[in-house]
Parts: sequence; structure tokens; C-alpha cells
Amino acid sequence: MANSLKEVLVSTAEEILGRKRRTIQPWVTNEVLDLCDKRKELRKRKFGSNVAMENYQLVNKAVRKKMKEAKEEWIDDQCVATEQGLSSGRSKQAFSTLKMLTKTFQPKVNLIEDKDSRLLTDDEDIMQRWSEYCSDFYNYELQPNLSILSATRDPPETDDSPPIQKSEVEAAVKSLKLGKAPGVDNIPSELLKAGGEEVNNILTALSQRIWNEKKWPKKWTKSLAVPLPKKGNLRLCNNYRTISLISHPS
Repeated sequence: MANSLKEVLVSTAEEILGRKRRTIQPWVTNEVLDLCDKRKELRKRKFGSNVAMENYQLVNKAVRKKMKEAKEEWIDDQCVATEQGLSSGRSKQAFSTLKMLTKTFQPKVNLIEDKDSRLLTDDEDIMQRWSEYCSDFYNYELQPNLSILSATRDPPETDDSPPIQKSEVEAAVKSLKLGKAPGVDNIPSELLKAGGEEVNNILTALSQRIWNEKKWPKKWTKSLAVPLPKKGNLRLCNNYRTISLISHPS
């Protein structure tokens, strides 16, 4: 049921909303991206003839011009937003924008050392090292209080607990925060909120099944670990702060 919920939500969102085109810089517009796609196609055959070369050069020049215009317009908008934030008392938002505008460029270094201080450059080796590091970091041995466990009564043979109410699920969905990155299932909280009564009915039935079967959906047990650099040698995994992106339906 959890997989069906994911497929329906994601496919419906792609059909109605579509996917947002990824950009490295925030000022890159769809118009610039369309020109980049056109330039990419012309690049493949630019050596075919003089006309093809001229067409490529014209589009390449247009890309550079539009990129510059888009960047200048984006900076102007950010400056206006900063001024409005300071004048209206929203200093946190204003200083956040200033910090983004004045941030210095930091080249991405895709190099990590293993436990033996050997430098890893292959993507698969780096992923394996991160998996090893996160496993060691998060998997720690618990020391339970055996006296409390031994004093716990045996569970009753029959479970007479009341069923999960739809109102409980609706309250949980309503309390989800917006703007949070999705987990491995790629379902943001906005989709759950927009799903309305149908999604709440499915989540209620799914929650009741989990409660009865005492079994968590496998997809919900996985999370995405994102490393954020701190200070020090960034070739060492322990100089990163890792955050986990969990499944919002879970």
C-alpha cells in the first residue's frame, strides 16, 4: 500500500505539475535553459558547415547575453527584497539574502580519505566510504536497563486497542511543515497536504495495517544522508555534519 501511495502521488504530480528544471545558479531562467538546449543540439553539428558554425556562434552569444541579463535582474530583485526586509523589520530574511549575495565561491572537491588515510577519487569508492562512515556513526550499541525489562508485564493475548481515527491522521498531515526536502520516496509534505480526503483515507488504512501487523513499510525505513561541510580538512568524513532526509508519509 505504501508503494501504491508513492506511485499515485508522484505520477499525478508529474502529470499535473511537471518537474522543475534543475539549475546550478538561482538566476538561470527557463528562457536561458531553452537556449542552452538549443546550443547543445547545434554544438553536435557545428563542424558540418559554415552555416552550422554561424548558427552555433549566434546561439552561444545569445546564451551569454541572456545569462548576464538574468543575473543582473536577479541581483536587483534580491537587493530590493533586502531593502524591503530591513524597512519592514524582517531583518532575519534581509541578512540571509545579504549573506547569499556576498558568499564567496568555494570549489567542490569530490575527494574523501578512507580509514587508512588513502585518497579516494572513484565515485563508487567514495559512496562506499560514506556508507561505511554513516553505518559506524549511527549504529551504536544500546545498554538497556534489564531490571525494568524484567519487571514489565507480559502483553495481553488479545489487543483491544481502539482503531486509528481518521481525525488523528488529518491532524498529523496538517502539522507537517512545508518546504522540507523529501526522502527516498520523493514525496514532499505539500503533496500529502494537497491530497485531501482521498490521501487521508489511504494513510489511515495504512496506519491501521502497520499497527495490526507490527511491520513498518521497507521504503519508510530508509533515509538519505546529506553531508554538509564544517571546518577543517574536508577530505575527512568526520569534518562533515550529516543530516537525514526521512520519508514524510512515515
